[in-house]
Amino acid sequence: MQPTLRELADKNGLLIGCAVATDPLGAMMRDGPTPYSTVLAEQFNIITAENATKFGHLSTGPGAYDWSLADALFDFAQRHRMQMRFHTGLWHNQLPTWLDESKHRSNEIAAIARDHLAAVGRRYGDRMYCWDVVNEPISDKPDQPGADSGPLRDTIWKRALGDDYLATVHHWAHEAAPHAKLVLNDYGTDIAGAKTDALYAVVNDLLARSVPLHAVGFQMHLLHGQRYDPSAVTANFQRFADLGVEIHITEMDVAIAPMSGDRQSRLKQQAQAYRDVLAAAMKVKGFTVFQTWGFTDRHSWVPKFTKCDDAALPLDENLLPKPAYFALREALQQAGQSHMPFPVPLPSDPGGRG
Repeated sequence: MQPTLRELADKNGLLIGCAVATDPLGAMMRDGPTPYSTVLAEQFNIITAENATKFGHLSTGPGAYDWSLADALFDFAQRHRMQMRFHTGLWHNQLPTWLDESKHRSNEIAAIARDHLAAVGRRYGDRMYCWDVVNEPISDKPDQPGADSGPLRDTIWKRALGDDYLATVHHWAHEAAPHAKLVLNDYGTDIAGAKTDALYAVVNDLLARSVPLHAVGFQMHLLHGQRYDPSAVTANFQRFADLGVEIHITEMDVAIAPMSGDRQSRLKQQAQAYRDVLAAAMKVKGFTVFQTWGFTDRHSWVPKFTKCDDAALPLDENLLPKPAYFALREALQQAGQSHMPFPVPLPSDPGGRG
């Protein structure tokens, strides 16, 4: 029998995982084990909620929460000896409906942010492996004038807490969950460029001031037919690792709709993209986590986002492996013991300081 992704990742000292969609999570709560949950437990050793742990999904009112879906996922992870990524603490999207910037003063929004991070930390601080404290904080056009001029995106949190809000909220998150690895997570920073340079400058500055930051998350949504030179991916990840942070690939998927050729040709191109990225990352000491945003095309967000019929994940709609799955497995097999990551703790050590 061929080894699973999880078995190969364990041998390489890696965490490999995916996001768990809300509908199958609900089915797991209602019906118990399902084919989806069986594959999830067999193939992966780290999971995250696609939506169930975002502020807008958790919060039912000021200071009020519905933790049921999040609790179910944490319990599933614990039963199957999986690590948990908490996604996310603060984001400028999917906010609670009651949080209206026009009706809250800056100091009130700051208090809401701190209280939310504290609530998450109290409930899951000893159970989460890592925490995407702020999601997508970097401006898409940091080198151009406008509201998003400078390195940081213009968001409700930046407007309320000021230009140094990342440092502030990372200290709050560390107080709330002192054992969790704190992650700065963003998209469009996979290889060198203006946005990547802005992210690098922000990370460098935070670390220089001893702000608690333990990893950088690279989303790696390849939705537009882009192909990366693997050496460019390695070089980019390496310069961040040289700062002393872990490297996490957090949300990878590879759309096939923009690719040329018939379906089989596009699936082969997709597989090569997955293989290239994972192999390139594994050349970097400090690369510890590889996650896709979902694992089956049945629950992929990509077709809704791109409005194209697509198949961006390693397993098809029937939970059967595609060429991309085998490509990931081959990359892990070929890496063997050449990969030398930071120590990755077992799930029985929930904090993960190892």
